[in-house]
Parts: sequence; structure tokens; C-alpha cells
Amino acid sequence: MKALALAVMLALLASACGDAAGTAEPTPTAVTTTIVTTSAPVSTQATTGELSDTASAVADPPADMTDVNSIHDALRSENSKIQFGTHADPGVITLGPTDGGIPGNMPYKGSNSMNIRMPLNTEVLAPLEMTFVGFDNRSAHGREGQSPYDDLEICFESASPDWPDMVICVYHLRTSPLLPGHLVDEECGPVEEWTGSKGSNAAGRIMFLKNETFFGKDRPAGKDPEPCRARIGSLVQRGEIIGYSGQVGNNPHSGFRFKVMSENPNPLTLGEIPEYNELIPFPPSGDPYLHWVQPSVFFYWQCFEPDAVFQPGVLAYPFDCEPIRPPLAMPTTVGTTVGPTTPAAPTTVAPAGLFKPSLEERYEVSVEEAVVYGTGGTLDGGQVELLLDLAIPDTGTDGPRPLFVHIHGGGFIQGSRSPHTAREVAKRGWVAASIDYRLAGDEPLPGQRVQGFFDAMGGESSSARDRSVVAAAEDTLVALDYLLSRADELHIDTNRIVLKGESAGAFTALAVAYCADKFEVSGPKIAAVIDFAGGIPETFCGGGTAIDPGEAAVFVVHGTEDTGETSFTRALSIVDGATAAEITYEFHPQEGVGHNVSGATTADGRAIDDAMYEFLNRVLYGEQVATTPPTDTVTQLTDALATMPAFTLPEIGPSEATSFDPRGLLRMEVPFIPLDNPVPVTAATATWLRPDDFVLGVERGGEARAYPISQIAYHHLVNDTIAGEPYLVTY
Repeated sequence: MKALALAVMLALLASACGDAAGTAEPTPTAVTTTIVTTSAPVSTQATTGELSDTASAVADPPADMTDVNSIHDALRSENSKIQFGTHADPGVITLGPTDGGIPGNMPYKGSNSMNIRMPLNTEVLAPLEMTFVGFDNRSAHGREGQSPYDDLEICFESASPDWPDMVICVYHLRTSPLLPGHLVDEECGPVEEWTGSKGSNAAGRIMFLKNETFFGKDRPAGKDPEPCRARIGSLVQRGEIIGYSGQVGNNPHSGFRFKVMSENPNPLTLGEIPEYNELIPFPPSGDPYLHWVQPSVFFYWQCFEPDAVFQPGVLAYPFDCEPIRPPLAMPTTVGTTVGPTTPAAPTTVAPAGLFKPSLEERYEVSVEEAVVYGTGGTLDGGQVELLLDLAIPDTGTDGPRPLFVHIHGGGFIQGSRSPHTAREVAKRGWVAASIDYRLAGDEPLPGQRVQGFFDAMGGESSSARDRSVVAAAEDTLVALDYLLSRADELHIDTNRIVLKGESAGAFTALAVAYCADKFEVSGPKIAAVIDFAGGIPETFCGGGTAIDPGEAAVFVVHGTEDTGETSFTRALSIVDGATAAEITYEFHPQEGVGHNVSGATTADGRAIDDAMYEFLNRVLYGEQVATTPPTDTVTQLTDALATMPAFTLPEIGPSEATSFDPRGLLRMEVPFIPLDNPVPVTAATATWLRPDDFVLGVERGGEARAYPISQIAYHHLVNDTIAGEPYLVTY
């Protein structure tokens, strides 16, 4: 496999549309019933028809229904990007209205969840404050011909006084930030064939149709849960990301099940409904006063916004509503397709005044979704439409805005663009786009524009995934062509273009910025790259040595325990290359973290996004872009140190060693690269240093050195010669 096809297969195939249980389930059987499509909950009643108390703080509809259930009708539309799928079997609903799905979407017998169809990897949000209490990783590469089969389940207990003792479980997830080891440690990945909970990693409280289980010492799971590193006991706030939606076969969706406390016992849990005793021949167990409810009509729902006020008992829709809200009044230009072999010349925008984006979210944003930005060829001679989501900030007349292009991850075999990501970036004043590109499943055939790159990967004889690696770079260039063809209309500053990617997306961004020119591939100049867990291929790009002086600045975030195709050593190679080329970079290694760097922080505990935007403002607008900085750029330790040389890195190979921290405490064993015989440069040419950077200064025999702390923290050890004497520099 070629080196650039290196995004770890976190696309570890997954999920299905059935309700998960501890054993193989019966063939789904439709339940004949009349479906009620009420947009608001009806009076809470048990299946006996008698009124029944619930723990809800809402005995009547909320006083203000303005924003309540506002997208229910859209969720029942076949044209909605996110929509209600099958609902729970009315026979298992023992509290509240028994029906609530969409006519035609009949549940199978025993289903106890509301399925929501949503694109793969959609962010799943917490509907209220709750505590993480258990997980069951049943994901498999396949189940009875359905592949993938994502079936991670996570369960929570309500921490809201509005819904005391309520249990919420979400399943058919691809992964969750509450399990940092999931899909990172191979022992917490999918099994080959689905076996239910018998072959799963599991811990804590999990709900089944008639019973609940506490996986632990007295009820061990099929596999060790430790590799998943579950953060059981964590409190999550309403609106926080708790997972990413999965896929079953060709059906991307996730299931949501709720059990609500009542004063009346649940006949299902008591084993008093014979047909379900026959269906699930396990003895019932668990709190008999918890009842399954039909979520879409039992609760009142509202879109989550950080500043939204939720009335008592109202839940947040478990996804971002923006993709399915009515479109804002805005231009609906869907541009002419730009062919892969005819790049549009970048338009030079004459600045009306230098605009600098904000470090805070301050601008209103409009979004153009599913914009066709080009087409890409396939091996069978066909064409694939290439789509992007475009977020445009309302910055008034502040001048041209920088361009930010987001490239999703997924191992070059899955993943999709994210309007949410584009919108969040645009709120700070960036014109932001999130793009799709041809994946392995499209059987892509890259065009003439990237022919040299394609030939280096093996040409048409290479695997579909390797061809996707090249196609992703080509499609990114086509997206840039399209966006720059609209530079006047969108007020884009064509001198300030940033590419950001995660995993496979980071490999793509790095290839476009540093590798494409090696194969005479044309494209606009990139100002900066944001690299989350990516790398530059060694075999035909040379890893970090591909970075040349004057090329894009780079911001690197990578887990020290990442292995395989996305190994942490790739980040080290990039840092080496950036230092040798004397380009601006920041490196944020995530100690003890694998491939998933969501939730990353800086060494001093700040959110990584805050550091990223600060970095971009410095690189794109700061003083360090001057070619000749003042001579006191390096911290003045003494008069002699004010003009002492800094250093660049020679090209050296990695050596394995045990690193230690400044306090002398042994740290986990990770590879690092000691620096031998650094080549000094003068302070005046060390443009990659900031005025406030710290250095370790050494003066001996009339010679002086300044070793930037950021580089010593990376190399740990520097072997140098000063005034003819050997020195080991560390701190």
C-alpha cells in the first residue's frame, strides 16, 4: 500500500437498523398499527388508557411553543438531510402515546427505539444534562450480509431535575469521544461478524428490551473493556457531542431509546406480556418503574444553541438543526462545474482595507449547502458530482476575508463534508468551505492535472483506496479553483488560504501544500495547513523533507500513541521538515492519546481550537511575516545573547529512547529524535521565532547559543559543540 494512503482504517465498518440485544435477534416483523403523526406530545397515558404520572416537570405544553418541535415536520420529510426513521414497537411502549413514527416506516417486533436517519459521522448531541453510565461495543464488519455494521451503544442517566432517574441510550454509533480508545486500540474495534453482547467490549449499565445489565466483575463482558478507556461517570452538558452516527449496510442512522420513571410498574419488566416473553426468552430484570416511551411524541424538543433557553422538561434535538432548517435568505448560486483539468485562475482581490478575523464567534453566517463545485472521473468512464458546503460571514465592508477549506477524514473510504464545521469557522469571519471528495467506493480515476502524482501511486493498477488518495488531492484543488472563481463575489482574500484536515483529510491538505509541486501540479499558494493526525508520504514525497522554504506554515496536532499508517513519527517528520525549511510551525503532541485527537488541548490546558485561531492570526497577519525581524527577536538574556545564533535541524534518522519530563519523572516510552550538531543561524534570520518565545541560552568561550524551548521540548536532547567542547543540552 502506498504511503499516502495512510489514513488509518478508522473507517472500521459498522452499524445496522435493528435494535441491539445480547443475542441474535429474530427476523424483523412489522407490527400492524395506526401511526399517529402528531407534532406535539399527546396526554401522557399508559397502554391501558388510564392516565399515568411521569417524572416530567411538564404536565402541560410549555408556556411558549415558539421554538418547540419546530423541525418535526421537516424530520418527517423524505427530502430532509436528517429525518425520523422507524419508531418503537407500540407494544413495548407502556407510558405515554404508543405511536409516533412515519407511515410506512414500520418497526420490527420488540423495537424500543426511535431511529433517526442522518449522514454517517453526524455529531450526536446530548439532549439534556446526563451522566455516562455504560457502553456496549457490538460493532462488526458485517452482520448477515450487511456491511458495515456500526453498533456501539452508550447509556446515560439523567442529571436533570426535570427527568430524575430517566435512562437514555444511543446506539448504532460509529464512535464516541467518551471512549478515547474506540477504533484506536484494535482491541476496542469491530469484530468480524456481529455476535451481539457475547463478543463485545462492555462496561456499566446497559438497557435491553425486558432487562438491564451491569457489565462488570459479576457480569463480565465478552471482551476486555479496558482498551476502550471509557470515561464512565463523566457528566455531559446539554448540547455536548457524545458520539458520531454510524451506518448499517447502506443505511446511515442512529437509534435513541428512553426509559422514564413512573409511579406505575412496567408490565414488560415484570414479565406480564407473554408475546415478548416468547420473543426474548430471558428473565426480566431492572427497575420495574422505568418505562419505554415513544421519544418523538412523548417529549417536547428544541434546537440546541449555546445561548438558547430551555423551558422545564424540554429536550434538545440530538443533532445540529442547521442542516434541516429552512434556508436563510441568501444568494443561491451553485456555480458552473469547474473541470479537473481546467483550473480557474485565482482572482486577485484589491483589499478595501485589511480584514482580520476575530478570535471569538461574532458574525452572523449564511450557508450554501450541497454546492456542486466540480466533477471527478471514475474508473468506468463515469463522473461523480463533487459537493461542498459553504459558510459566508456577514462582515459588512471590512474588506476581503481569508479562506478556510476543511477536508474530512475517514481513511479515504468514508466520511462526508460538515456544514457545522464550516459554519463554526465562519462565525469568526472566515469564508469557510467543507468539501466532499471521491472515496475508494467511487472507484475514482484521477485526471491529467495530477498525472505525475497518480503515476507515483501506481496509476490505474493501484487500489481504489490509493486512487482515492490522489483523487482527494485533485478534488481539493478543483474546490479551490471553484472558490477562487467566486473570490470577487465572496470577498475572498486570495493571499490567505488555509487548508485543514483530520486524518485522511490532513494527509490530503499536506499533499496539496507540500507534495503536489514535486509532480508539477498547479494550484494556488497555500498560506497555512492545519494538520490533525496526518502525515506526508515518505516513499514519493520524502516525508517532512518535502517542505521547502517559503511554503505554508503548519499547525500540527498528533497523539503520541498513534501507530501504524498514522504513526506519531509522521508528526515528528513534519516538525523536522518545518524547522529545516525555517517555516513557521506549532506542534501540539497529545500525550497518551492515539489517533483520535478530538478534545485536544495545548500543554497549558487551553482548547486546541483557540490556539489554532491564534496561530493563524499570527501567521496571516502578525509581525513575524516580515522578512527581516529586529535583532532582538530572540529573548535578550544578556547583551551577548541578544545576537546569538539560533539553529535549524539537520536531516537525521529517528532513534528510539525513553523520554523524561523536566521534573525528572519517568514518562511513557515514546520515540523522539535527539538533535545532533545543530546548524546555527542568526537571530535576524530566525523568522519562525516569535518575540515572546523562550530560549535556553548558553555562552562559553566567546560563543553563544539560543535553544528554543519549543524545540528542546520536542527533541529532549541536543548534542552540540560550543568553543570546541561537547555539550549535552536539555532542561
